[in-house]
Amino acid sequence: MTARRTLGLGVFAAAMWVGGAFACSPPPGDAKAFFEREERAYLEEVTSIYQGVMTDVVGRQDEPLTTFTVRKTAEVWGAPGPRHWPLRFETGSCAKYFPFLIDWEQGQGPRNGMPVTIFVTPAAKANPELLYIQPSGPDAEAMIGRWRDLRINETE
Repeated sequence: MTARRTLGLGVFAAAMWVGGAFACSPPPGDAKAFFEREERAYLEEVTSIYQGVMTDVVGRQDEPLTTFTVRKTAEVWGAPGPRHWPLRFETGSCAKYFPFLIDWEQGQGPRNGMPVTIFVTPAAKANPELLYIQPSGPDAEAMIGRWRDLRINETE
């Protein structure tokens, strides 16, 4: 019975690992289109956008776990929200914490004081791991532009 139980637990663990590994992967086909649809669906649900900074960063990009806090510095649009979110990023997770998904040069990367733009949906309010966090700059401005385009199209 012990050998069967051990085998069963091993199969279960392997299935969970494989399922987790593929949970963030796009289905076969056009990956770019998949991620564009995913972003659009998220942006359609956005209820708040904030400017903020990363603080309390512990860990580097090449480590399996980094903990950090995002502190809100300004409200861009929408409902008021918390002043800070304590978060964690695990390598291989599906989190859309874009500062950790960029290929930084050696010694660069997410750091204390890094300005970010935070996109919040009702689901992300309940589970901050669903927040979209983008380094402030051209990519964040482009994302805000795509969000604005969606809002304009909704009102027409």
